[in-house]
Amino acid sequence: MEANEFSLAFFRESANGDKQFMKYILLLTARELQQYFEQLTMAVQEGHTEQIRRAVHKLRPHLESLQAVELEKLMRQLANAPSPPSAELLQTFQQKAALLCSMIQQAADHET
Repeated sequence: MEANEFSLAFFRESANGDKQFMKYILLLTARELQQYFEQLTMAVQEGHTEQIRRAVHKLRPHLESLQAVELEKLMRQLANAPSPPSAELLQTFQQKAALLCSMIQQAADHET
């Protein structure tokens, strides 16, 4: 995942120029995304359909706000994959998810 694969425009607009608030919402978003990514990964690995549905429901608005289209597409593929999904698909999703969280945290660090 590269910086051009997501956008912070929604968050910048919400913060309305307040750098402290921007930092806060970015850190909160990164923390929530990490939790939801972990929940989805565990649910997929265990084949828990209802938990997969819940995790996707929590992740979708965040990914839409970030315009993280590629990661959202991977999430849908993972959620709809036969159980268990391919190791390659799961690994790709985990790598891109971790990178997105890292990049959001880095963006928050630059807001100070």
